[in-house]
Amino acid sequence: MFALGIVLVLATSAGPAAPAQDPLDVIHHWDARRAAAYRADDAGLLRSLYARGSSAGTADLAVLRAYDRRGVRVTTMTPQVLAFTVLDREPDRLRVRLTGRVAARGDDGRRCLLLPTSPISIRDLTLRRSAGRWVMVSVRARDDGHDSG
Repeated sequence: MFALGIVLVLATSAGPAAPAQDPLDVIHHWDARRAAAYRADDAGLLRSLYARGSSAGTADLAVLRAYDRRGVRVTTMTPQVLAFTVLDREPDRLRVRLTGRVAARGDDGRRCLLLPTSPISIRDLTLRRSAGRWVMVSVRARDDGHDSG
């Protein structure tokens, strides 16, 4: 299930973006904000994490809405990051490659649910700093471990 196919790195804060310059810290903070949006079932907050027109953002919103239609609220996201590589780093732009998978739990009001674990995947993430916050521009799934240029 695509539901949680975007690799996450769990963190706890959902506050304003800190000027974290360590690439893994940027990802941790972004993922904490994403997890908070899912816990709150907040489409507006989730949308604000993505650049305008991002297909990854559109897909993520569709997942949140699908859970909402089924009466399920995501309560926990737990990543397993197997590899992390910085592909390009500028003050306001970051490209990284993450290999990992995500497990999640939810709640349907009657019971806790174990949601489908995403398969191990390799994804190239591009983020841009906008108004002091990092937003996801694109998420590209990779079939192999090689650069395509």
